[in-house]
Amino acid sequence: MSFEFNVTLDRADCHIRATRAAPLPEEQPAERPHKHYSMEFHCIFSGQEVITLPLEDRTILLETGNILLLPQGIYHGVAHSGKAVERVCFNFSAEPAGKIASPIVDLFLNIDKPMLFSGEQTALLLEQCRQLWAQAEEPLQQLRLGMQFANIALNLMSQVADIPAKTPPADSLALRQRWLIEDHISQHFTDNAGLEGLAKALYLSPRQTSTLVKRFMGEDYKTVIIRRRMELAEIYLQDPNKRLDAIAYEVGYRSYSGFELCFKRYFGMTPQQKRAQLQERRL
Repeated sequence: MSFEFNVTLDRADCHIRATRAAPLPEEQPAERPHKHYSMEFHCIFSGQEVITLPLEDRTILLETGNILLLPQGIYHGVAHSGKAVERVCFNFSAEPAGKIASPIVDLFLNIDKPMLFSGEQTALLLEQCRQLWAQAEEPLQQLRLGMQFANIALNLMSQVADIPAKTPPADSLALRQRWLIEDHISQHFTDNAGLEGLAKALYLSPRQTSTLVKRFMGEDYKTVIIRRRMELAEIYLQDPNKRLDAIAYEVGYRSYSGFELCFKRYFGMTPQQKRAQLQERRL
């Protein structure tokens, strides 16, 4: 089940999206390293989950009653401990609702390290969320669930700074468009969906879509895709046993020569040279 909710909080237009409420089986394949343009909260109802941070070469073990806050732009993957896990993951993003600054937007932009939360207050937030999710088919319960996710985000972020939480509901077309763009790019940057595929998802023309991408991402579509592919390739190159042609295929290139050419333009060196450089840093 996927759930989305928009709300205005202290001069910030916030968007929340939650997934994966059902228990995940013991044999769950590990996710490839990825990042989001939003904060991601991993809420563990039962079981264990392992979050890998490949650029930091470390892992974080999540257990029953834990919530992990992952800032935007942090590459991570998810592995499992061999036991079934019941959890909810939700993403949180915020933009200014007007010209006046918002402390929520400031925190959203400036929190830059993963933060693990536990204890009685966290357990209470999780239990309330769990009860609401069980009834989330009802419209009223969906509203309450959305507010509960917002409450979790604000409670955890407020441990960094004090945030007032006034909550008149709001709907933002621009925020939804930005979410769709960021989500589509995260899902499809290694395949051939292209700008046309994104345009279809937005029900806009390629030209209109190109304008929105530049507005929200600060770069044109092609540059965004290349950047995401090269970032993922750099992560894969840390594994000395991973073949270069396999890396090229996994990040979206049909031939190694095309990948090598793009890689050299982006990094100023070949994949072989980059791998050697990464290995030297680890010594």
